[in-house]
Amino acid sequence: MTAMFQQLAEVMVFVDDLPATKAWFTAFLGIDPDLDEPEAVGYRIGPHELHLRPADAKSPARTAGSVAYWQVADVDAAIDRATSLGASVHRGPGDVPEAGIRICQVREPGGVVFGMLERRR
Repeated sequence: MTAMFQQLAEVMVFVDDLPATKAWFTAFLGIDPDLDEPEAVGYRIGPHELHLRPADAKSPARTAGSVAYWQVADVDAAIDRATSLGASVHRGPGDVPEAGIRICQVREPGGVVFGMLERRR
């Protein structure tokens, strides 16, 4: 039997202020969005997409317990970049020796929480 899920396609984040969140992620990622519409902003990150959309009654802004982790080359350097742009550390950073990773969650100025993961082996 083939697995139902093939791979992660995109992470969709609902935000209160789409223009401000777009500006922050553009600065943090260092790339322009490949989708830039009034109701949707999207960034291609490797084989995946990060999509930002305005919050609504069915999909309020901010995290509700699930956090997407993006792989980075250096978690500490990524934290420094994020905080220099106004983000705050939400959880971590911390090492998970048995998994060979270092992780951290940050909250960007608009309240979006996302994780960063560095593979160390």
